[in-house]
Amino acid sequence: DETLQLWNRGFSEYYSDMTMEMSGMMRHIARHNISPAHSVVAFVDGKPAGFVFIGMKTVSGEKLAWNGGTGLDPAYRGRGIGKAMMAEVEQVLRAEEVDIAYLEVVSKNIKAIRSYENGGFNKDIRLAGKVRTGAIEGRPFQYDEAELKGWRLEAVQPIKVSQLPFYRKHAAWDGQWHQFQPGQVSLVYDDAGEPATYAFYRRNLDAEGNLSSVVLHQCEVRPGLDKSKKALYGKLLTEIYGPLDVECTRSTGNLPMTCPLLLQLLEQAGFKEKYEQFLMIWRPL
Repeated sequence: DETLQLWNRGFSEYYSDMTMEMSGMMRHIARHNISPAHSVVAFVDGKPAGFVFIGMKTVSGEKLAWNGGTGLDPAYRGRGIGKAMMAEVEQVLRAEEVDIAYLEVVSKNIKAIRSYENGGFNKDIRLAGKVRTGAIEGRPFQYDEAELKGWRLEAVQPIKVSQLPFYRKHAAWDGQWHQFQPGQVSLVYDDAGEPATYAFYRRNLDAEGNLSSVVLHQCEVRPGLDKSKKALYGKLLTEIYGPLDVECTRSTGNLPMTCPLLLQLLEQAGFKEKYEQFLMIWRPL
């Protein structure tokens, strides 16, 4: 109960509504590997005033960590508590011999970025949160099917994508391969049977089993396929967000902003910016 209350106070007056109920809190802790034993809470006069949730897991022999939420009660802001918490977080990361740690921060939250930089995190790539509600008319992701003749799309195990030489390893925590289940990963093979592009996404159903939302987290094309890139994106986006005539919410979840063409295709389909974040990375010196 104290954790939930502190979360909701800590994220009050935030850029978006981060309020949670207990069921949501428990899902957040479980789904994102949050470790209460390694998370940090600041107390003022015996009362919890701020927190940093830390997720931790070992993946392919590497110990990874993630800042799963940093918040400070508005009554205690401006006292240097955030900076002190991040110094404590860095001590935890070093004590646990973490190889690499990640966090995502709203790009216009300058104070938070400075606090994270003081804690040893450095800005990496920009991340896009775009959204479109309702059915999509026409064929905004239209592509020449003849251009991809003999190419095939297949659902694969997440770990298979992690072994590709063009897999984007450094991405938002929710968009890394180890956070996905089978059925949430698609891979396109070229006419020679070689992997050409992949996507990580989540499709969610409502209580009646109807498609309610689709979230795209990663979509990368193998280097050297610039001429086929538009067709590949078109094929994947049509598959992932389809059927396009279904009324639902379609969005991106911290999608790396590394390919202007992909962002352009989404914008042409009516996707609007909901947020923009930085991926920040910590490594031991």
